[in-house]
Amino acid sequence: MQLQSQQIEVVNKTEISQNLIKVEQQQTQKIILTNNQELMPQQNQLIKSELKPIGLLNLSLEKCINLQTIKSWIEIYLGLEVQILNLQLALYYERNNFYIYDIDNDQTYKLEKDDKDIINVFSIFKVMTQVKPKNISSFIAIVDQDIYDPYQPQANILGRAGNQRVCVVQVQTEVNDFYSTIVHELLHTLGFGHCQYSNCLMYANISTSMQLCEKHLQKLSHIKEIEELKRYRALLHISKQIGFQKEFQALEQIIKKVETQANSSMQMI
Repeated sequence: MQLQSQQIEVVNKTEISQNLIKVEQQQTQKIILTNNQELMPQQNQLIKSELKPIGLLNLSLEKCINLQTIKSWIEIYLGLEVQILNLQLALYYERNNFYIYDIDNDQTYKLEKDDKDIINVFSIFKVMTQVKPKNISSFIAIVDQDIYDPYQPQANILGRAGNQRVCVVQVQTEVNDFYSTIVHELLHTLGFGHCQYSNCLMYANISTSMQLCEKHLQKLSHIKEIEELKRYRALLHISKQIGFQKEFQALEQIIKKVETQANSSMQMI
């Protein structure tokens, strides 16, 4: 009888564990669905009058991050105001776990990670949605630790956008990839989907270009009016400052093309 009782107890515990896993999987699917819905342009269109600044946060643990350069890059690329947030948040590692400490509210958040000490990006999203200021539209955090997407565990991600217009980007040694990922993920938070063209910044994988295709550039102009020539000249200037050597020639060609089109239009008038 005692052995049978123990077996029943083990079976019950197994069933409870399986039920908990099913509930967790259902919750996970809801998160994925919500995330995908918020990333679809037709369901997340912004009205110009509603647009608030983008919030930029440094969550790096070890590396020095030049937030001012990142701020300038985003403002020039998207034409939107960026605020460097003075949130008192600190990422730290203790006893084989990562934590984010909210100094102002004396609140500690434990982050999920895998057995290789790679952080689950969705656990960072949870903290960001908790502390996101009301006066910003999108919220981007820069981290210097490896991150992974639990729904694509084999993928080597550079960044990820979540619901409630938050995104996380991991520091990269390749500056082109790093700065491209920053605006790529921010555009997701603004309602932009992926592009089918590999030479568009919004291509699903790493794009061959740091520029937007005509279709996505038009979408951006619906959010913020763009002076095309002025924007490309500013992009060329900051690209030289940061060191996007691959982009110099491409931008110079784009500027010549836009100037030619502008001159042709003036002559027709």
